[in-house]
Amino acid sequence: MSEGGGKGKKRSKQFYRKSAAKKKKGLESLEVGMKGFLITCNKDEKSCVREAYNIFNEYADRIYGPEHMSESSSDEDDPDDIDAALKKETKKLKAQDAKKDRRFQSVRSGANNVVFIKSQIHSPSEFAQRIVSDVAESKKKVVRHVQRIIPVDGTCKANIEQIKNLCSVLPKPVLHHAESRTKTYAVDFKARCNNSLKKTEVVDMLAREFIVRFGYHVVDLKYPDYTIICQVIKNVCCMSIVKDFYDLHRYNLHLISWENTSTENETAVGEDSAKRGHMNDSEQGESNNSNQEIGQGEGATGQGEGATGSVPHDQEYKDIDQVEEDKEQKKKSNENLFKEDPPPNLPIWISDMLEADRETS
Repeated sequence: MSEGGGKGKKRSKQFYRKSAAKKKKGLESLEVGMKGFLITCNKDEKSCVREAYNIFNEYADRIYGPEHMSESSSDEDDPDDIDAALKKETKKLKAQDAKKDRRFQSVRSGANNVVFIKSQIHSPSEFAQRIVSDVAESKKKVVRHVQRIIPVDGTCKANIEQIKNLCSVLPKPVLHHAESRTKTYAVDFKARCNNSLKKTEVVDMLAREFIVRFGYHVVDLKYPDYTIICQVIKNVCCMSIVKDFYDLHRYNLHLISWENTSTENETAVGEDSAKRGHMNDSEQGESNNSNQEIGQGEGATGQGEGATGSVPHDQEYKDIDQVEEDKEQKKKSNENLFKEDPPPNLPIWISDMLEADRETS
């Protein structure tokens, strides 16, 4: 502010650009010539990077051995030599400020919810295939924030000619199928923050280039043997050729673990229902056996008492008819009881009524 109390000079745009550049100092952006992995996540990119580092370092230590950082070993200097100590300290500070080439290093991709992990390993596609296959076999959920792991074996400028040249030098994965069987392929294209490339043109060009390079292959959009991955972010195209891409849910770790969990639940439900059905069958068999034993016991007691346990059906029907006839005869006898021989000491009005009935009959 000025001494007179007026407002200070307005800051220019260059000032804010410099301050923004200072904040982003040390963060490298996705560039042509890099290779590594595109990691998709859901908003929380820092946690996604942390999980990706943990998984990648675990598998890299298992496959390639632990990582050793190359540090320049200097001779031991005299502790009394102050100049040598200062020079050594400045070298350490410069080495810390300089960017070290680590085995895995996060860079800015230029798109939201997408992280690029730059790598120094030879074949990112084989490395990603190893991780995804192990997750599918182990049937365990190993990540929370990482969604898809897309290997990138090469990058180039986002134009048709350079994409064609990059496709001609990409390594082709080895399949374990029989060589006599016709192979299938598909193209997986995705563009982010880019409107200059048309999907149909890129897909047609990659399909022709794939056939020219590897021979005749049949297109299969559901479960192809080979998949040409083409991911465009701004002006950089990331490419690789992988196998069993759609069989493994496009390398989506969440879907792979969810499918394994659902199949385990269905298997458990089927086993429980089978056990219940077996228990019900056994209980029903026991009840049938007990009923047969009870029937045999009743038949034995009936035979001991003189009952007809195994009587023919005709005889049973005759016995029922005889019982009905006995009932009818007893009913008639009860009706004629008062008419033929009235009992003594009846009321007068009942005796008069009986006499009237006798006269009419």
